Amino acid sequence: MSDLFTRLDVPPWELIARTVAIYFILVVFLRVAGKRQMGQMGPTEFVTILLLSNAVQNAMTAGGNSLLGGVISAGILVLASWFLSWVTFKSPLMRTIFRGTPVVLVQKGQIIQSALDRELLTKGDLIKMLRQQGVDRIEDAYLAVLDSEGSLSVARQPPEEPPPSAT
Repeated sequence: MSDLFTRLDVPPWELIARTVAIYFILVVFLRVAGKRQMGQMGPTEFVTILLLSNAVQNAMTAGGNSLLGGVISAGILVLASWFLSWVTFKSPLMRTIFRGTPVVLVQKGQIIQSALDRELLTKGDLIKMLRQQGVDRIEDAYLAVLDSEGSLSVARQPPEEPPPSAT
């Protein structure tokens, strides 16, 4: 039990150096990968972040993986994430497969029950999501769309018709 808090397999300065190196390398990798990685994290970006933490864990603590091995693994994961983002940008089919599609949950103030069922949402879940958007009653939502990242967009009124053009 006494070794639990006192025994290190590597010198403390090496742990500090490895951790700082991995931190800065990951910040650079994620910055190069693009702004979407940080600001609009979808399922693929979330998986990448989870895998990155695992890939660099041993590189930071010197637990059987060299610093270079962790950097290479992290680089491959960021490159794969960037490639997937590029493929989903270029291909509507891949975008649908990897990013999903928005789902209309409310239209003209009426719940679309089949859409709620497909998304495994209850009426209570929908009401809570609407309240978070400042809509107290379902009837006050002209349109409510669940986007592919899981957030709800609500339009309270139908879109305005453009004024007739004078010819």
